[in-house]
Amino acid sequence: MEARRSHTRPSSTQRVHHHVNPSEKQQLGLLYLQSTEQRPPVSQRLKNQERQPDFYANVGDAIRTLREDIPLLFAKDLNYEIYREDVVFHDPRNTFEGLERYRTVFWALRFHGALFFTRLTVEVQRIWQPEDTLIKMRWSVRGVPRVPWDAEGIFDGISTYKLDGKGRIYEHCVDNLLFRDPPMVSNVSPILAGLNLIPIGSQQQQPYPGS
Repeated sequence: MEARRSHTRPSSTQRVHHHVNPSEKQQLGLLYLQSTEQRPPVSQRLKNQERQPDFYANVGDAIRTLREDIPLLFAKDLNYEIYREDVVFHDPRNTFEGLERYRTVFWALRFHGALFFTRLTVEVQRIWQPEDTLIKMRWSVRGVPRVPWDAEGIFDGISTYKLDGKGRIYEHCVDNLLFRDPPMVSNVSPILAGLNLIPIGSQQQQPYPGS
């Protein structure tokens, strides 16, 4: 008698890292980044949570970890010990809930960064706490795209990290995104302006959020 074949499905991690080709990986990353699924804000469940004795120590760990991780986010994975399992990520178009989806967001950033750019760097301009349960970070991303001319793309933004009573991050919001488009003058191609790709040596400094 022929043995029955097992129909056990591989885990999502196995499917991402071992059972898809590069084109399918690209589609998967775009799918996650284009999701518009909305969920109830985690903050509604945390309004009355009491602050724990290790709150300030954990907040210090979070600030130090963010300062070390973010400049290298296109080169290596983050340290996820400072985040809750049900962490929520928001940007102007997307919402994701859960640590596994949060990890996938940054995997997709690294994958597409390597695919479309020869070099990507992140600079933390400022990190501060407007209140005990918030960490805000202003950052700039510079990238050299894979195009047949010398160009550089630049954009700035602010990340807001919300902390629970244990000092763990339960929500990460990205807003105030500013693309530094080049001025539309005769010696700058409209195509470059549309792609936000500034010819190297011709960019002009513009103010960024939080400055």
